[in-house]
Amino acid sequence: MKIKPLTVKLKLSDNKFLMKKNIPLLLLLFATLFSFSQESFEKIIDDGDVNEFAAELVQTADSGYLLCGGKEGKALLMKTDRYGTVQWSQTYDEGFGSNVSSLYLTADNGVILAGTTGDSEGFSLVYLVKTNATGTKEWSKSFEINGSDRANDVVQTNDGGYLIVGEADFGGFVLRVNASGDFVWQQVYQESMYHWQFYQVDKTTDNNYIIVGSENSTGTSGYSVNLIKMNDSGGEVWNKTYSAGYGYSVKQTGDGGFIATGSGFENDLYVVKTDALGNEQWHEDYFVSYNSSTGYGISETIDGGYAILFTAENYDPPVGGYGILKINSTGAEQWNRYYSGLMDPWVGHIIETSDYGLAMCGFFNWYDEFFSVEDKDVYLLKTNSDGTGCFLYTYQNKDICMVTVDGATGKNKIIWTQESGVPASAYNIYKMTTEDWTVIGTVNSYELSEYIDMTSNPGTASDKYKISIIDTCGTEIAPGDYHKTIHLNVSPATPTGFALTWEHYEGFDYTKYRIFRGTTPTEMVQIDSTNSTNFTYTDETSLTGALYYRVAAVKPVPCYSSTAGSKEVGGPFSQSVSNLEDNGVGGNVDEISGKFALDIYPNPVDQTTKIKYVLNSQEQVEIQLFNINGQKIHILLNQKQAPGSHSILLNSQELKLNSGVYLLKCRFGNEIINREIVVL
Repeated sequence: MKIKPLTVKLKLSDNKFLMKKNIPLLLLLFATLFSFSQESFEKIIDDGDVNEFAAELVQTADSGYLLCGGKEGKALLMKTDRYGTVQWSQTYDEGFGSNVSSLYLTADNGVILAGTTGDSEGFSLVYLVKTNATGTKEWSKSFEINGSDRANDVVQTNDGGYLIVGEADFGGFVLRVNASGDFVWQQVYQESMYHWQFYQVDKTTDNNYIIVGSENSTGTSGYSVNLIKMNDSGGEVWNKTYSAGYGYSVKQTGDGGFIATGSGFENDLYVVKTDALGNEQWHEDYFVSYNSSTGYGISETIDGGYAILFTAENYDPPVGGYGILKINSTGAEQWNRYYSGLMDPWVGHIIETSDYGLAMCGFFNWYDEFFSVEDKDVYLLKTNSDGTGCFLYTYQNKDICMVTVDGATGKNKIIWTQESGVPASAYNIYKMTTEDWTVIGTVNSYELSEYIDMTSNPGTASDKYKISIIDTCGTEIAPGDYHKTIHLNVSPATPTGFALTWEHYEGFDYTKYRIFRGTTPTEMVQIDSTNSTNFTYTDETSLTGALYYRVAAVKPVPCYSSTAGSKEVGGPFSQSVSNLEDNGVGGNVDEISGKFALDIYPNPVDQTTKIKYVLNSQEQVEIQLFNINGQKIHILLNQKQAPGSHSILLNSQELKLNSGVYLLKCRFGNEIINREIVVL
């Protein structure tokens, strides 16, 4: 099965679509237009056909952002304004390939960058670059720890020097240099059977340093989350290990303790909170999305809680993305949201901004249909305090889960799944008409992801449907692939029985059809199944009288409808059902209406209409009114009634019905009749 490349199509004023594939200027234009009033934005920053990424960001005094990372084998420093528009960028290299993963604003209003660079012998070295406020390089230095070295984080020390942490072959290191970048001391955590990795350092209020990483003191493949508090001379104040896993980010908290995040033993997001001495107060494992998830950045928020930048990875197809998990001070989850960017494990950083929103960075991959990366761009996201905002939808186009005939209305029902955190505000439903694809309805993201086409007539012909996403910036993404319904016909077979023929379902992969038969429309049972390549079936039955048939395409993996921001789901939906078709003997599907002499007059309804029916025996009668989207809006009657003639009045003004088409669902015992009512 081919996976479509990540493409975006922008809706123009004439209802045509413009294909967007690797033209980031359009994305930047639309993001800016829709974001300026909300102080939120999503930017994919591209500089042509070159690979570039961001690893860390800080907010500057003018409310803009500084980002560091890499660009085509060079270290990158980029400055944007408060809306993510690039103001300037600089690259740095010693001629052997470089990139940086950390930056720190220095006391002289400059910047210190830390990362890795190469040398003439092919080794990887710790790389430091000091710049002024506009990115002009003042000096750069490289250091060899053991020849395969990388600096992951840097902070400025009280004397104007710098403390750097990172990783080498099977070891973690702490490097101290002076204000000019000259070596002062280093601590290397490495023994023959014991391995360390250090990823982040934070300056503490008592002028020491807290370092997070992972340690393996057993010599096996298992690591544990490790926190080390270190003084300015390289001495350990304390050294603690916690649950099995990897630690990637640490911050000192308002109560003097520490909070760290990473990945747990079961590939889930891990968070541990300690007191000032490193004693664990609590820890939590969070399953936030996909097959595995990892916390790469953490920030304490104004409400005393924490915002965690996580990555989510999916193994089939092999893609992932960014998300933010918000927890309170005791670790209880408040919300989590999923965003567009795709990232490598070590890339990513999150901060709380001056307006108490959240900003994060990483990079965005453009994939081809075989999931090979075609291009890599800097990715920058600014959200409101609750993680919401104006975000462009940058995933592949949205596809339907299935279309089936709804049992309650007898109309076509379109079903799709809303992925957690996808920046969608609404979905447009398209139907193929005699002229072109036409929008027949819109469903908001907070509604159940189902739509009933009340204009459909499944017994007449097959219909084709597809859907599109409208993102939170108001941009409509071009629809995904269409789904076509099954249309069934039944005719007498030779010499006996009945011949079923149908049009194939199109839209999902399946291997068989189920064949259903019943003596009434409400008492259908499966009588057989047939291969998906077949479109005919002969029922060699000896039954006489009226018979009713359906066929259904069986979906191997059921799907569910859902709502954004809640746990409400519909389904499971495991088969697409055809229209109900009778054998033409003893009447047709409408025979039930005659049985109860159902009559609605007048219809269309100006203000009042009378619903009349006859019961031949005592029955439980329920009459309900649905809108065109299949949502129940009124129960007109629900009671047991004696044999004889009955009627009820429907007053459109009392029920506050707008002009349009409604569905009347009448249940008489086990029999159901659906009728359309038009309100003028």
